[in-house]
Amino acid sequence: MTARRRQADKSWRDFVAEFNVNYFPQKALDRMEARFLELTKGERSVREYDRKFNRLLVYAGRGMEDDQAQMMKFLRGLRPDLRVQCRVSQYATKTALVETAVEVEEDLQRQVVAVSLAVQPKKTQHQVAPSKGGKNA
Repeated sequence: MTARRRQADKSWRDFVAEFNVNYFPQKALDRMEARFLELTKGERSVREYDRKFNRLLVYAGRGMEDDQAQMMKFLRGLRPDLRVQCRVSQYATKTALVETAVEVEEDLQRQVVAVSLAVQPKKTQHQVAPSKGGKNA
């Protein structure tokens, strides 16, 4: 077998591993893996969290190859109020989980807006209408 043929038989994963060994220091890989492992939604939207999750996923190392492991990690990174509502279903893919989390987040935001509008103090007639002398009462 020629050297060219052996090179062609390497998989993409082999190429990436070899590239990282030669051009991406182990400390940098470890730092990126730690960032992935510590990642939570925080103040980000679910979509922003998903983008960051996917970007850092390549540094996750072993154990994150299948969808189930990714979904469990994604769920653990959600805020508790989102996580509880997303856990009531089974998901075939991480994409389905993300879409459900987005819907739940939007529902929760609408509820917050509705509650805040409902508890705003209403203006009394004295605050709205001026008195007969043209001055507020």
